Amino acid sequence: MIDRAQAQRQLDERPFSAIWEYRVLDVAHGYCRLEVPYNPRWDRPGDVLAGPVFVAAADTAMWVAVMTRAAEVMAVTANLNSAFLAAGRQETVACEARVLRFGRRLVYGVAECRGEDGRVLSHHTVTYARPA
Repeated sequence: MIDRAQAQRQLDERPFSAIWEYRVLDVAHGYCRLEVPYNPRWDRPGDVLAGPVFVAAADTAMWVAVMTRAAEVMAVTANLNSAFLAAGRQETVACEARVLRFGRRLVYGVAECRGEDGRVLSHHTVTYARPA
């Protein structure tokens, strides 16, 4: 299992995650909580955070949650479904991912992104494929 510092290092070393400036807040067995600091670049008209902020956070948090179970950096997203439940407005977003089923080839989990006041902004179901 990787710890919080190792998870942060994995994200810091990956170009895909650099633009989001993720901060890993907590990891446990099959679990990750990370934060996406607010950046005005993510604002859509009306000062609403763009959907890709939530989708990327959910995907990344699940990737880290998978690594807490098997340290598999090569696991990849097979499916990700998103429901946007409320608007985020000029705020830091926290995303929490949990592995629900860890199979030989597929990992299934859920992620939720929350605003600074704790309200759920988006809910995601995520399937990851593990390497053969």
